[in-house]
Amino acid sequence: MAEVVEMVLAQLVAEQARHLPDLPVLTFVNVLPNDDCEEQRRTFREVHDNGQALAKALIELGVRRDDKVALMAVLRPAYAQTCSDPDDASQSLKESVNYRSAAPDPPQRCQACAFFAPSSPAGCGRCQILSGPVDAARHCDSFTKKT
Repeated sequence: MAEVVEMVLAQLVAEQARHLPDLPVLTFVNVLPNDDCEEQRRTFREVHDNGQALAKALIELGVRRDDKVALMAVLRPAYAQTCSDPDDASQSLKESVNYRSAAPDPPQRCQACAFFAPSSPAGCGRCQILSGPVDAARHCDSFTKKT
């Protein structure tokens, strides 16, 4: 009889990300008004990396092991990803420009910055100054208003 190994979902995803990183594991189908379908896929690597980034972001917010966290939302591809960047070099750069979750002046969010380019409907984008993804609702000291 085969040995039964108990794992939590995060361990299963991490294991598959090591062995089959480019295998699609999630598919989101959006039916468009003209009845065409649009698919978005996520690989084991993407699901794992996004989960790790979300875990890091929660830790940075003060969430600890055994704390309870709830998410109430409609299932959309946006919830399978996060704009957090787990790369330490990127994190260091973000700290150097005081990249933070709340803009002191709401019109100064990343989405209104000249250096920001949106890259997904989830509110993520790329910044010309910061490496890695950034959240459109955040802010940093390098904010420059789009003209």
